[in-house]
Amino acid sequence: MAELDETHHGRLLAFLSAHSPARSTGPGSSDVSLWVGIHEADGRLVACGAISALPGSGAPLMVSVATDAALRGQGLGAAVTSWLTRYAVRRYGLCTLWQLAGNTPAGRLCTRLGYRDEDPCVAARIDAC
Repeated sequence: MAELDETHHGRLLAFLSAHSPARSTGPGSSDVSLWVGIHEADGRLVACGAISALPGSGAPLMVSVATDAALRGQGLGAAVTSWLTRYAVRRYGLCTLWQLAGNTPAGRLCTRLGYRDEDPCVAARIDAC
C-alpha cells in the first residue's frame, strides 16, 4: 500500500473515472486527508481509496475505494478497505464509511470485514419553500 500525494492526482482521477465513475469524492477534495493505492510492478494503479471527514462531526470517513474492473474479486478492495480501516482506528479511534446503494459486492466486503449497517442513511432532494 502506498500513500499518494498531489503528484498522483491526475492518475487517481483517470483511474476513478474509468473504474468508479459514481465515486463519492475525487483527488483534490479539501476534506480528504489521505489517498492510498496499490500498484502493479509496472507502476499501474490497480486499487485506491481515501480517508475524508464525515460532514458535521469530522469523524474519519472512508471514501472512493475502487478496484480495476478487470481485477475485481482478487482481494484488492479488501486490502485497501482493511488498510484504511486500521489507519483510521489507530489515528482517530474509529472509522466510518458510506456505501452506495445497490453495491452488493461492497456490502458483502464490508460485512466480512466487520462493518455493520446499523445507521441507515437516506438521501432525498428537498425543494425550498
